[in-house]
Parts: sequence; C-alpha cells; structure tokens
Amino acid sequence: QRAIHENWTARDLSLVEKSHIVRKLADFGLDKPAIVREYLPLLGIPAQSAAFEKLLAVSRAAPGIKTMIEVKDMDFAAADLLTDFSPEEQEGLIPWLVPLGRNKQKEFLDDLWDVSRRESRAAGDILGSPEFLRLIASEALSPLQKAEAARVLLRDKKNPRLSSARKSFEAAARALGLPKAVRLEPPASFEDENLRISFDAATPEAFEKTAAALGKISARAEFKDLFKRPV
Repeated sequence: QRAIHENWTARDLSLVEKSHIVRKLADFGLDKPAIVREYLPLLGIPAQSAAFEKLLAVSRAAPGIKTMIEVKDMDFAAADLLTDFSPEEQEGLIPWLVPLGRNKQKEFLDDLWDVSRRESRAAGDILGSPEFLRLIASEALSPLQKAEAARVLLRDKKNPRLSSARKSFEAAARALGLPKAVRLEPPASFEDENLRISFDAATPEAFEKTAAALGKISARAEFKDLFKRPV
C-alpha cells in the first residue's frame, strides 16, 4: 500500500484516472469495503460507499464525458452530480457544461436535477424543449453565452416566484433612467429590502454629477417602491 501511495502522490491524478484505479482494484478482486476504507482516502475521495459507486460510474462513462471531466478538471462534487443523470442525458449536457467554470457547472447540474424532479420530466426532455433548442441553434451567441442563458432559464424554472420578482425589479430599475455608471442590484433572493447601489467615477466632478442624479432619483416614488419586498 505504501508503494502504491508513493506512486499515486507523485503527481496529481485526474478524477478519471482515480476512477480507473478504483475500477482496477475492484477487477483485481479487492472487496468494496477494503477499497473504501484503505484506498479512497489515498485518492483524496471520501471513504464512503456512495463515493465508490460514483467513481465506478465515472469509469464507465462515455469517452466524451471522460474527456470533458479531464479537460474541465471537474472535481468529485461536480462528477457526483453529473453521474446522477443517465448516460444519454450526460451526453446531452456536454455543450452546456463545457463553456462553464467548475462552480457554475455544479449550479447548472443541481438546478437541472431539481427542475427535472419538480416537473417530473427527464433532463433530456427539458434540454430538448424549444427554448433550449433555440439557444443551441443561435448563431449570434457564443458557447459561453448560450450556457449562461440556459442557466438563467433553469433558475427561472426552479423558482418561478423569484424569477418573476427579479424581472419586475429589472423592469422597474430600467424605468428609473439611472446614469450609465450606476449599478443597481436587488436583494439576494429578495429576502430583505437591502439594495446595493454602486458606480464608478474618474473625477470628483463625475462623482458629484452622478451623486446629484441619484439624489433626484431617490426622491421618486418608483425608486422607493424598489425597497418593498415582493409579496
């Protein structure tokens, strides 16, 4: 075990490589409890039976999925979410996940899973719906823009009430005619009345001009309404 440990820790192993190691240990006849107890910790994986099964699932994944996991350097948490989906659904996820960073990949997978259960629909059916197909077919959007737009669609489906509140807030904010330098952000999850207002100014004069404009806007009833929590 010490020799194996020294060999494994000589370099960083990808998640796919770790999954192959676990698969080979199982194929060599080492029983599951021993692999979980003795070898998963050496690989930096939680010593849990479920983690063992997830690694086996990664080892059985299609070549395209393994390539994505390696190229995007997906961690165990993301792969854990990914392998909850069927092999066919995993293939369909590739164009949505590849442009995203690690954290956004997890959010995408988590939201898709929740929406799938909420609507009692397969993930493939959701991603095959017209709104997602239009994104994929768009020639005006980059792969990253398509993936980000899909994230918004999933978030809206996951929490329609929050989506409605956000859209109403954005429309009301646009109607105020704020200076271009001003950024107005709604409360996180609309759970309180706290707004975040910020702006950039290159000179004292620019600062005073923007501050004066905000002062006038703050006196308007429409601005005060933004501080009211959505019902």
